[in-house]
Amino acid sequence: MNIKLILFDVKESELVENLKNHVERVLGTEIMLSERRQLPACRRRGDQYLAEDFIFPVNKEAESGEDYKLGVVEVDLYSSGLNFVFGVASPFKKSAVVSLFRLKTHDKKLYFERAKKEATHEIGHLFGLEHCRDTRCVMHFSNSILDTDYKSPFPCVRCNKKLSYFLSSHR
Repeated sequence: MNIKLILFDVKESELVENLKNHVERVLGTEIMLSERRQLPACRRRGDQYLAEDFIFPVNKEAESGEDYKLGVVEVDLYSSGLNFVFGVASPFKKSAVVSLFRLKTHDKKLYFERAKKEATHEIGHLFGLEHCRDTRCVMHFSNSILDTDYKSPFPCVRCNKKLSYFLSSHR
């Protein structure tokens, strides 16, 4: 099983390395990095980009049918019926995207922590995890940045069992 991190105009290399290391630690698998890509053409609403429009360009980065992909963008994302989203996943296409836009803060450590949580959350969806009721679990739905700040960068015991089962059956 391969996981590829696809960067769209992301300039913060220390953040990318931090993200890569965290996801490798949580999943116990190596993460591949792509070359940086330009933003694809997407539908927009003002300054926001439709999150689902990133799934196809992320998905076409696959080198084999077994690759999982996470796109990372710095633009603000929205989804139908929602004012904004931190990310979106399509488990069927094994592709997800996470936005750094609303995670940014002057506190670099907090910014990196938020990015790790949201990247782990979206990858969790790719591996079959749904939103969790445990507000400390990384798979808990973040309705605001306060929810993201409160939750852990790791899955709860219940979600971790599901994740472990998924990973053991896909190695």
